[in-house]
Amino acid sequence: MHHQHCSHSSPQSNRFSTHLDLDDKPGTSSKRGRGGTVSVEPTHVEIRDTDGRAHVLQLHVLATDDTWGAPSLIGARVRGGRGRGVFSQVHLERGPMTPGTDAPAGGDKAPRGTHHEWDQRGARARREILRDLLSTELLLETEQDERDEWADGHTEWADEQSAGLDAHEPCYSPAVLLGDQRSKKGLLAKLRPKLLGGKELHRPQLRLVFVSFPDDGATEASADVLPVLLSPEAPTKFNKEAYYALLTFYLVCTRLIACSEAADEGGRGGNAWLSPEGCMMFSLQLHLPMASFMGSHLPLIQHLVSVAVVMSMSRDHPGLQLSLKWPNDIYAGPSKLGGVLVQSSLTATTACVNLGVGVNLNNDAPTTSVLQLLRESDPACPPVSVEASLAATFNAIEELINLVETEGPEPFIQIYYSYWKHSGAQVTVLPAEDGRARNAARGGRTVTITGIDYYGFLKGVDCVTREAVSIQPDGNSFNMMENLVYSKNR
Repeated sequence: MHHQHCSHSSPQSNRFSTHLDLDDKPGTSSKRGRGGTVSVEPTHVEIRDTDGRAHVLQLHVLATDDTWGAPSLIGARVRGGRGRGVFSQVHLERGPMTPGTDAPAGGDKAPRGTHHEWDQRGARARREILRDLLSTELLLETEQDERDEWADGHTEWADEQSAGLDAHEPCYSPAVLLGDQRSKKGLLAKLRPKLLGGKELHRPQLRLVFVSFPDDGATEASADVLPVLLSPEAPTKFNKEAYYALLTFYLVCTRLIACSEAADEGGRGGNAWLSPEGCMMFSLQLHLPMASFMGSHLPLIQHLVSVAVVMSMSRDHPGLQLSLKWPNDIYAGPSKLGGVLVQSSLTATTACVNLGVGVNLNNDAPTTSVLQLLRESDPACPPVSVEASLAATFNAIEELINLVETEGPEPFIQIYYSYWKHSGAQVTVLPAEDGRARNAARGGRTVTITGIDYYGFLKGVDCVTREAVSIQPDGNSFNMMENLVYSKNR
C-alpha cells in the first residue's frame, strides 16, 4: 500500500487542482496542479490472502500529509463483501514526544517540562480521530471519554494529568550480548547476510542494532528499536559475573541478550508483554533434532519449561509453594506469577523452538511477585536476583531435557505431577461451537482429569460414558476457577 500509493508532487506546487489526468494509472485518480505536477490518490488495490485468493479493496483517502500531500489515512472496503479496514501511517497510539516518533517541527526536541503540553493537546485529538474512524469507517459504537468532556473546561487539571504521564512511560535500555567471544562471533557471522548496513536486523516489530558501545551509534532504545551492545566491557545493570558463576550447563544458553527493561514481546493470543526491571523475562531458542524424543513431541516442551521454572524457584526458595496450571501458567496459591509461551517451526531434520518466559520476581504489580510471597515469612528478605533466577532456570531446562532424552518421558511426567493443580479434578468440557458458554447443558460433558500424555495433552475420563478424553493445549483454555475447559474463539 505504501509503495503503490505514495507517489506525490512537490509541496511547492498546487496539489489540489480539480483537473483530472486522463492518463491515470489503473487503481488511482490524479489531481494535476498548475505546474503540471500530480498528486496520486488510490481508488482500489488487489490483494491476496494466505490461501492465494484475490480480493479487491475499494479505497478512499481520509487524510493526507501536510507537506507532500501523500495519503496518510486510507479507508478500505472489500468489493462484494462486508470487510472494512483503515490503513494508517499516523501513530495515533502514541504522542509526538513518545520515544520513536519525530521531534517537533524544526528538528529540536521540546524541553522536558513542556512534554505535558504536547500530550495534553494531542491525546484528546488522537482519541477524537480514533472515535471517528471506529464509528464512521468500521461501524463500531463509541462513547465520549468523560475525562475529555470534563477537561475541556478545566485546562489546569488536564495539564497536571498530562504531566503525570511522563512518570508512567517505559524507560527503555540497551541490551548486552553475553557469551564467549567464539559463540558471539559465530552468531554475528550467521546474521551478517541479513544485517542492513552491517549492523541492523529488521524484524516485523523490532529493529536490533548491533554496536560495541552505546556511543558507537546515535540510535536510542525505544519500543521498536533495541541497541545490542557487543563489547564485554559494555555497561549494563546485569551482573554477568553472578550469572556465569551459577550457570552449570552451557548447551542451552551459550549466548544471552540481557536487557534491564525490554520492548514489547508477543504473548499468547496476541497479548503483549512489557519487561520492566524486577521481572525475569526472556526468550530462548532451542534447536531440537526431529529424531529426538523432544523433537517428535514438541507440545511437551512448554510443560518442561514450566516445570524448569517452578523447580528452580523451589530449590532456591524452599518455602515457596508453586504450582502449574495447565497448559502454561505458573501459580502460587490462587495468584499467578508468570507464564510460558512456545512457538516452533520445522525443517526436515530440526525443530526450531522459541520459548518466551515471564515471571514477576520483585514488583508489587500487576501480579503477585515472588518477593511478596517470600516476605510473608521473612519481611527482611532481599529482592530476588534476576541473574540467579535465569541461571537456575537454564540449568533446570537442560537438566530436564537430558532426563527425557536419556530415561524417557515418564520420570519427567512424575516431576510434573508434583507441581500441577489438576489431578482428580472434575471439569466440564464444552465443544467448540459453545465457545465460552457457561451452561453445561449446552452440550458439555463432565470429565475427571487423570493427567497428561507424552505430548502434554490433557487426559481425562468421561464421568458418564467412561470414554477416554484428550484435550490439546493449543486453542483451548482451562478455567480452573469454574472447572471449565472451553475452546477459545479465534
